Amino acid sequence: MAKVLYVDETGNNEFFIVAGLLVNDDELELCYRQFKHDIRNYRLSSKDKQKLFTEFKSTMLDRHFQKIKVKMLKSIENIDHKIFWCKWIINRHFDQSLKEEIYLKLLLSIVENVNESDTVIVYDWFKNKMFEDLINRSILGNEDILDIKSGDSQKYHGLQYIDNICSAIRLKESGMNNNFHDIIADKMTMIDIFD
Repeated sequence: MAKVLYVDETGNNEFFIVAGLLVNDDELELCYRQFKHDIRNYRLSSKDKQKLFTEFKSTMLDRHFQKIKVKMLKSIENIDHKIFWCKWIINRHFDQSLKEEIYLKLLLSIVENVNESDTVIVYDWFKNKMFEDLINRSILGNEDILDIKSGDSQKYHGLQYIDNICSAIRLKESGMNNNFHDIIADKMTMIDIFD
């Protein structure tokens, strides 16, 4: 059975992070449906419910709905999953072309460490289609990769999970909040990157 590696990125002025969630997609979808079912009775305004239930964005959950973020991260505790992540320290001007170069370098490092045959990679889409083509060409040569594609997090719920995992890592690495990170820490592997 093929595994899916959902990939996203995050960062701030000091560092840039790329992370991947390796999981069986059918199991993840069951977790996602159960998670949505479990929180449907939370006291939320209809406006908030509409925004949240469309997409569980980390920016909203981090600021206003931390209890829901905890529930989301805990919802995958009982399924087989792994989290891989890399961090790049920003020590010079970080323009878009450098960001794309570093993203690709970190993503390739994650893919090299997954060691799972027949893996499908789904990453959050980019506005730059030429960059997406470069990502796809760079990764498809790996014999363990069955397919790679960009996607929208409303369609691929795993992208919502990795978005929230990325923010948990960013919050911990910036010294702002360890609570979210602690929920998922035992499934994480940090990959060291040397320039």
